[in-house]
Amino acid sequence: MMWKRLLGFAGVLGLSLALVPTDALGQKKDKKKDAAERATPDEYKYLEKVKELPGKVMQIDTNLKAVTIRVDTFEYVANPNYKPPKGLMDNANFRNKYNHMNSLMQRQQQVMASTHNPIHRQQQLNQISNDMANTYAQMQQIAASLAVKASAPDPKNMPYKVITHSKDFELEIQDKLVVRKTFLGTSYDDTGNLKTYTKDEIAKLKGTDSSKPGYTAKVDDIVPGQEAMLYLSAAKAPSKKDGLKDSAKDEKEDKSSDKSSDKTTDMASVVRPTVRMIVLTKELNPFATETKDPKKK
Repeated sequence: MMWKRLLGFAGVLGLSLALVPTDALGQKKDKKKDAAERATPDEYKYLEKVKELPGKVMQIDTNLKAVTIRVDTFEYVANPNYKPPKGLMDNANFRNKYNHMNSLMQRQQQVMASTHNPIHRQQQLNQISNDMANTYAQMQQIAASLAVKASAPDPKNMPYKVITHSKDFELEIQDKLVVRKTFLGTSYDDTGNLKTYTKDEIAKLKGTDSSKPGYTAKVDDIVPGQEAMLYLSAAKAPSKKDGLKDSAKDEKEDKSSDKSSDKTTDMASVVRPTVRMIVLTKELNPFATETKDPKKK
């Protein structure tokens, strides 16, 4: 059933983009629709170990050679009002599974408290979420095997709620940025009908470089909020001359500057990887694209 599959929504970061939890799971939404925190210097430092970064492209500017990628992580919060179906807690097997769910909650809290790195944290939380999904499915199987009549699941009576945390990373794009997409996209023929691609057309869209994933695309194809995978190149180490210049500049800076200016200085000195390729992984709102036949507008 679809509602059961929703319990294992988080995908492994670095392999696939995590799926966004639905309201049925009791996700707590931020009052500010697009609220997100800016990544810290420490979080940028961790990107030195990352070659692929999945997220949502929130903004891209080819003139400034900059792109903003948003990475979402999910925190599981125990639902204190959760009530298991009556009669099942008398079953030892079901009770063990339920207790295991609670232990996973505690483990999750430890992970959240032990690291502030969104990527490393997400990898651990993904493992926990997979275990939670499997455990919950087993609980449902036990209920079925005991022939317990269960009503349709109540969205407000779930064992946990989900809170989304968003971080924005601002990265430089390389001059020869490559843009690809993993989908053909929605387009229309001259009569206004959905276009069907031939094998030759698909082969042409893939291009001659088999080392690149998906199909050819352009920067103009990127829509704000679109899911994508960014392929990163390590930042070049600063030269000794640059280091001397920075040291001389630092000595001249006013030491009495306030905390906000200190943070600005810290962010300005952050070494960041550059983006060599952006692969769009999901078409966003295909029926509102420019590819639609203007005669049908």
